[in-house]
Amino acid sequence: MRNMKKIFILSCSSNQLGNRFQAAAYFLATAFELKAIPFMAWSAGYEKILGKSRFSSVLIKWIANFLESNSWLKKILRVSVVDGTRKPVGLTNNSTRLIISSSYIVIVKGYYIYTHPEYLDKYAMRIVKYLNVGVPRNVRDFAESKTRQKGVTTVGIHIRHGDYARYRKGRYFYPISHYESVAKSLVGNSEGFRLKFIVCSDTDIPDTAFSELDWEKGPGSILGDLYVLSR
Repeated sequence: MRNMKKIFILSCSSNQLGNRFQAAAYFLATAFELKAIPFMAWSAGYEKILGKSRFSSVLIKWIANFLESNSWLKKILRVSVVDGTRKPVGLTNNSTRLIISSSYIVIVKGYYIYTHPEYLDKYAMRIVKYLNVGVPRNVRDFAESKTRQKGVTTVGIHIRHGDYARYRKGRYFYPISHYESVAKSLVGNSEGFRLKFIVCSDTDIPDTAFSELDWEKGPGSILGDLYVLSR
């Protein structure tokens, strides 16, 4: 196996789509840098939105679970597990590098995984191409028209209300008025700049919100909002 490429398997089938995109990007950047062959089970529950096959994701996850649970195969195939389900794990720190270097198959679990920023820059276009997520034309046109206005600085605002109402007993849940106050403060401290706000949320934003500000609602879909905010 000395001259064989390493196999990287990402098993990340929980949490919100944004977290999974981030995990997938970090995972792929690391795999590309190490010239490993990547396989990903990351789109469970979002296959229709992303245009992905549920079968391939389920199959890859099943293989990962089977390899992880079979001690004999783990030893023969030199399988190691990098677990980022509960605590952050750097895929490029010394301890993780040691695990990867001694393995043929590396199973990366969870979305608390990170890599060196240089790898993200280096493989950005390749990552986008690999993920191959089909963003609707109307969403791309919307993003282009709102983020490329001459003389205007576009600011994205993401109001996450759905699961944050319960997550950690609402510790990170803020009312719309809080975001409005921050936006107005930003305008007040940006003299000489014309700011336009694109507001995306998983709940409805009243038209009366963000009064006296130049603002507009995002596309309103999970993938559309993510795309616009990433611009």
